[in-house]
Amino acid sequence: LTGGSSGPLAFERIASFLAVEGAFNVNSTSVDAWSSVLSMLKGKSVVRADRINGGYELETESELTPVLPNMVPAGSSAESVGAVNISAYEALWNGFRALEDSQIRELAKNLVTQVKARGPFLSVGQFVNRELSTRSAFNRTGALQSAIDASNLNVDADAAGLDVALKDRFDGNKMPENLINDAGFVSPTALYGQRNEGGTGYMNQAQLLKPIAASLAARSDTFVIRSYGDFAKSGESSTQAWCEVVVQRDPAYVSGMTGAQVMPWGDPSTNPVANEFGRKMKIVKFRWLESDDI
Repeated sequence: LTGGSSGPLAFERIASFLAVEGAFNVNSTSVDAWSSVLSMLKGKSVVRADRINGGYELETESELTPVLPNMVPAGSSAESVGAVNISAYEALWNGFRALEDSQIRELAKNLVTQVKARGPFLSVGQFVNRELSTRSAFNRTGALQSAIDASNLNVDADAAGLDVALKDRFDGNKMPENLINDAGFVSPTALYGQRNEGGTGYMNQAQLLKPIAASLAARSDTFVIRSYGDFAKSGESSTQAWCEVVVQRDPAYVSGMTGAQVMPWGDPSTNPVANEFGRKMKIVKFRWLESDDI
C-alpha cells in the first residue's frame, strides 16, 4: 500500500472519506420513525423481467412498499395477485413481496420491542447479527429478523389466496429440530428455521436492509452543545450569556506530541496520545444565543 489512501487495498479505507447526512440511529425506539424508514420504497417502481415478451418492465404499486430479493424478480408481487390462489403460488416462486402500511407498522412495533430488549447496540453489526451470549432467545436471529418472524409476514396475509399460498409454502416447513440436535452442534438452536429462507418470496432481514443499510448508524458523530454563564456583583444586575456549538467527530485520530499523524485506519495503540483521546473533534458551527432561543 502506498500513499495512504491509494493502492491495491484502498477499497478497505474508502469509508474514512465518506459521510452520511442524516443517518438513522438503530437504537431508536420510535415506532413512527421505524415505520418511515422501513417504508422508504413505498410507491417506487420495480424493474422485473418480462418472461413472456423478453426484456424488462416496470411494476408500480403506489400504496405498497416493495421488498425485493437479491435479484431482478421474474414476476409480479405476491400481493398484487394475492386474490387468485394459483397466481399467488407462482408469485412466491418468481416474484416478490410488497407490504401494506399496516404490515410495516406491525413490523416497526415488533422491531422496537427487540431494540428495547437487546439494545443499546454499539454497532450496526450488533443490530444485524444474532447474539453470541447466554440469552438463548437472542442467539437464533438478530433484532430485525426476529421482528419479521414475530410479525408473521411470511405466513399471514389479508388476501385469502396469498394467505393460503404462504401457509402452504412456508408455515411449518422448517428444518427438523431433532436432526439438528442430534448433530452435536454447540448452539443447535442457531440452525432452527425455514428450509426456504433465502428463496424467492420468503422475506428476510437482508431484503429489508438492502435499501436502508447505508443510512444506518449506532450513534451520531455530530453533536449540538449549549452552554450558559452569568456574572453578577452585589447590588448590580447580572450579566448572562448563552452560546451553541455544533461539534463533529473527525475520522482522523488525534495526532501525537511529535506531530506524527495517525490515519483513520491506523492502530491508535501505536500512538499514546491518539490511544488516550481517540479521534479528533472539530467545531463546525458556533453562535451566540438570546434568552428567547432557549
